[in-house]
Amino acid sequence: MVAGAVIAMSLLGGCSTVVFSDNNSSDAAATVEREALIRAAAAIDETKWPEPRKASFAEKLTGFVGGGDDVGKDGAVKAYLASMPAGGRQEIVFADAARHLDAAGTLANAANAAAESVRPVKSDIAIMESAIAKLRQDRDIYLACLKAIDHGGEKVKSDAMRGLKSEFNQAIENVGAAADRLADAVESDRTETLVSEPSARR
Repeated sequence: MVAGAVIAMSLLGGCSTVVFSDNNSSDAAATVEREALIRAAAAIDETKWPEPRKASFAEKLTGFVGGGDDVGKDGAVKAYLASMPAGGRQEIVFADAARHLDAAGTLANAANAAAESVRPVKSDIAIMESAIAKLRQDRDIYLACLKAIDHGGEKVKSDAMRGLKSEFNQAIENVGAAADRLADAVESDRTETLVSEPSARR
């Protein structure tokens, strides 16, 4: 952790913020902002199921894995459900989903803070793009799990599922907006750098 800077990050209940104390070094502040962004993205990436993958051509050709390109998600859903106790599974799903939604809020805040840093970098944009893709994947797996739980006899309210989908869609939109702001900051910084170069003024 960089001296003179404090990151306040909450992944449970309530808003997540990134707070900085007085710091004489703008580079140090930018480093702390980037650390906050990386941590938030890592929280989104952390799941209780194996990373889904697409079936290879050989697997589909031989029939070793059935079901087409989406088999990875199906396997993740089965593994996630198998890790839960017999009862109260939907409560576990909603609680885990809430942690991912809080992490998405933290990431959006961190990205907005990073957009104000002196030297935003392209690697930050890649982190954001990866996180957005992961949020979409997380949303789909949580919803598939809830549907499986409902079909298995543990009734899940349809309104609750629709609400969760809506929350994820909003979170994805918020993270996407923050990613766009960060990309604009990177492009603006690049443009200013080119203008300031001697060759650009000739």
